[in-house]
Amino acid sequence: MKLLTLAFTILMVVLSTGICSAAGATRGEIKDMDRDVYGEERIIQAIAARTTPEFGKAVAAALESVEKHPYHHLERGLRADICQKMSEYDQGHYGKPPANSSRVWIAEKQLALVKPLWKQAWKDDATVDDLIDAFNRVSNAETREDKAALLADWEQKWKKARGWTQQTWLKDTQHQLQRFPESLVGLSAAASLVVAGEGAIQPEQASHIFEKDTPAEFWYEDMDFYAAAAYAGGLPYQMEGFVLTAEPDKYRRYWRWWLLEALPDSLANIQRGYIGIAADWGIEP
Repeated sequence: MKLLTLAFTILMVVLSTGICSAAGATRGEIKDMDRDVYGEERIIQAIAARTTPEFGKAVAAALESVEKHPYHHLERGLRADICQKMSEYDQGHYGKPPANSSRVWIAEKQLALVKPLWKQAWKDDATVDDLIDAFNRVSNAETREDKAALLADWEQKWKKARGWTQQTWLKDTQHQLQRFPESLVGLSAAASLVVAGEGAIQPEQASHIFEKDTPAEFWYEDMDFYAAAAYAGGLPYQMEGFVLTAEPDKYRRYWRWWLLEALPDSLANIQRGYIGIAADWGIEP
């Protein structure tokens, strides 16, 4: 009875705090939420119990960092730590390298969230559609060799996405057209192919290591950074020649969604959302 009650309660939370569908909105959106909506402590405890205590602590530290950051942004070092722990969890759970299946799943959720932003700016352009199609083909490939073959032209795809951002960068430094942030969706989609490759390729963008996001590292970011910046409407730091247009509250919404919804759903590796997690992870009210 407790589990049934919990399932109904969680279903109502999902319906009340979910993401607007691309069909019903002109842009991806995460509804506003306070610290209690997700059951933050319960989710952290469930992650720690199902994975390791260190993983739970990493999520808690990331949430605290988001709250303290002036733009409520999650810095690269903390993201990388969580992604590494995701990979370690998968390897222990599924018993086979490269074990990035949870990472691929969270990438897919992010692409679905931010794709409408690109279509709002360039409704007739298929660049991001093509990149997402490529992402799906690579993620579904069964062997590392098949993935590598599908990624043989990754550099060309990255250069095209980078060129698009550079053009909007030159034309929209004041963000008057609000297209520079949307162009970051293309960079996120191109970077997602590296995630889908699960180690099949190691471009410079993936091997560049740093702890904090800065203008100097802009072209070496992960897909998560580009997606968050697109969603928030700008970068989480000052860049010479640019007006800061990002909305801190949107950064906060994005990273809380990433940590408290997308991450646990991806770790569970199921599509039933919180009800599945409740049943599979034994969360009690």
